[in-house]
Amino acid sequence: MKTFLARLLVTAIGIPLTITSIFLGDKDFFFVMVLVTVVLMANEFSDMAGEKEYLKWSSIVTAVAAYMVAYASITDGFEQIILCLAGATIIFLGAEVLSKKLWVERDNPLRLILYLGVLSAFLAAIRAIPGDTIVLGFQTGIGSILVLDFLCVVWAMDIFAYLIGRKIESPHLCPEISAGKTIGGSIAGFAVAVIVAALFAFVLHKPSLVIIGPVVGILGQIGDLVESLLKRKFGVKDSGTLFPGHGGMLDRLDSVIYSAPVVYFLFRLIGF
Repeated sequence: MKTFLARLLVTAIGIPLTITSIFLGDKDFFFVMVLVTVVLMANEFSDMAGEKEYLKWSSIVTAVAAYMVAYASITDGFEQIILCLAGATIIFLGAEVLSKKLWVERDNPLRLILYLGVLSAFLAAIRAIPGDTIVLGFQTGIGSILVLDFLCVVWAMDIFAYLIGRKIESPHLCPEISAGKTIGGSIAGFAVAVIVAALFAFVLHKPSLVIIGPVVGILGQIGDLVESLLKRKFGVKDSGTLFPGHGGMLDRLDSVIYSAPVVYFLFRLIGF
């Protein structure tokens, strides 16, 4: 019960703050916001790996550099190259989940560069998509509303997968990797992701945006398992203690960063 209340409190505070940061700041502000999360995730990764202090700072700098280079490449016209790199990373990490084992060392620097650096850059790149639009009578940036669309689908998926998974008894989804995730919760999370994506598609008068729902409903949950496998190999329950009841920053963003490149690609393919 205490864990549930802690999760509820963090959610009630964190979601409004995140939405505020999306709309009040420009794309550069959001870029810095994501950069801060990369620093926190790299720090948590280093702590899980048991790195000494001087190695920890090296890991953080490596992840930040990868993030900045990837973001600059995406926004300066080299998005196809970074998308291919991100796609290969997503396939590789997903294959590790399917095989239930890590194919390279858990603390290999490539995990910092590709997993935390390159994949995270696509979240900031979504916010940087240019243009304005009218939503419910208000003018706002296209990038802002697309980030909100993406995050709301992920949040809804996570919340309902957690709640339904707790309330309805069903077989575990992947007990070898995560003892808490159930098939019932996974189905509920997927269904709600589709519904929320459909609502955004209706509000934005863009039916093709419905595709974001099933994509996030699948990739987001795989991303959760990617991080769960990593934590299991490191021998820890959570990536950190930053958010009571939720764990660390990486625990909160595992679904987001894993699915962000594909969501960015779909937004661009749709015509944004």
